[in-house]
Amino acid sequence: METLNLTRNGEMLVNLLLEKSVDGIFIIDSEFRIMEWSRAMENLSGENKEYVLGKNIFETFPFFEAIEEIKFIRKAFGGEEALSTDRPYYFQGSNNKGFFEASYTPLTDVANRVTGTLVIFRDITQLRTFDDQLINLTDKLRESIGQKTR
Repeated sequence: METLNLTRNGEMLVNLLLEKSVDGIFIIDSEFRIMEWSRAMENLSGENKEYVLGKNIFETFPFFEAIEEIKFIRKAFGGEEALSTDRPYYFQGSNNKGFFEASYTPLTDVANRVTGTLVIFRDITQLRTFDDQLINLTDKLRESIGQKTR
């Protein structure tokens, strides 16, 4: 089992990642409260860090409950990494909606007890749109080739 262990020496690196990452990053504790919230999550959700810190992820962003992300979060709290893919999202604060993938990594204390979950939230909406366009274009090309050979 590989987990991420945060120490004081890593605080500067964590703060830098929270500010500069293009992917959304947040940390939740064992009671599903948001303990960290990156600038990318602020931009995507429309909710600033001060507003979300300490709030329950499922109450603040109901889509997490609706799509049953709890199973991935529980897996991380069980000490395993988890990955959810091609999941829908809707942030009411920004009216942003689309699709995401997320990785869930257990965070441990010095006694190696899982105390939180690091979530890397990647918006894949544009990628999914490009995939759909490529499939449509491929279908049209096949149709066109099929018509010419008949």
